[in-house]
Amino acid sequence: MDNKKSIKKWTSYQDQIDILKSRGMTIDDESRAIKYLQNINYYRLSGYSFIFRYKDDNDKHRFKENTHFEDIKELYVFDKKLRLLILDAIETIEVSLKANIAYVIGQTNSKVPFDTSVFKLNNRKNIVKYSEIINTVNTQLIRSKDEEFISHHDKNYKDIPVWALLEIFTMGNISNLYTILKPEYAKQISEIYGIKNPYIFSRILYSITLIRNYSSHHARLWNRRFKHTIEKSDIFADKNLYQKPDQFYFFALTIDFVLKKILPNSNWLEKLDDLIYKCLDETKNTSNEFIFEQIGKVLDSDPIA
Repeated sequence: MDNKKSIKKWTSYQDQIDILKSRGMTIDDESRAIKYLQNINYYRLSGYSFIFRYKDDNDKHRFKENTHFEDIKELYVFDKKLRLLILDAIETIEVSLKANIAYVIGQTNSKVPFDTSVFKLNNRKNIVKYSEIINTVNTQLIRSKDEEFISHHDKNYKDIPVWALLEIFTMGNISNLYTILKPEYAKQISEIYGIKNPYIFSRILYSITLIRNYSSHHARLWNRRFKHTIEKSDIFADKNLYQKPDQFYFFALTIDFVLKKILPNSNWLEKLDDLIYKCLDETKNTSNEFIFEQIGKVLDSDPIA
């Protein structure tokens, strides 16, 4: 028996405002709120209101007392700025990874990844992953055929060297390639970033890739609960600064650790904390404790001091 409801009906902007008000949300300026709904979308914005909801005795969604539309909007704006800051850090990390991976494995064979000498292809999982990498590279080569450095090598050389080829790799490609490198190469690369255990570094790269994808596709990031962990995190994340290792701030500390191995004088984490405190100022009806709990930062922790 199919118990699914029929698809929801279209609602006007004014109807959307009325729905929010009927559930207990305070909207101080309706015309301003409608403008935001026009340009953000009710369901994208409502994703930032879930944490303020509860179900009443009739199993109906209600908003907690003192929930303001303006605060929901400010959390959305905060998350947008957060994603941009994250992408700025990850760009630096991604470029550095490409350079160092190319340098390390290029010494052995410049035909990587098409030459398999640096990969551990001793199990089906790795063989499948390698095949996926090659398929992706071939697709990327077709898409990038008009890039000057690709066309130059294609016209003048039999092969494209790894230090040029990695430039068309995505962060996901880089992460996958790293996981199937032979231990001696993986260890050389991880130690550049202050991590002796290649497996832990592979988990860090996976985490960075995941966060990069969320950020690039405008997904909610600030209070997301992640479904994976990184073992032995005391190496790179001070447990006095974050609440739980499945929350955003833990992974922000992870990103900052890697970033500081590239740029030792980076003030990226300070910028992040400034952004968080600005959010506290803008969400006037929401407690600091609540925001810190959601983002996973220890209240009043100051990694910069």
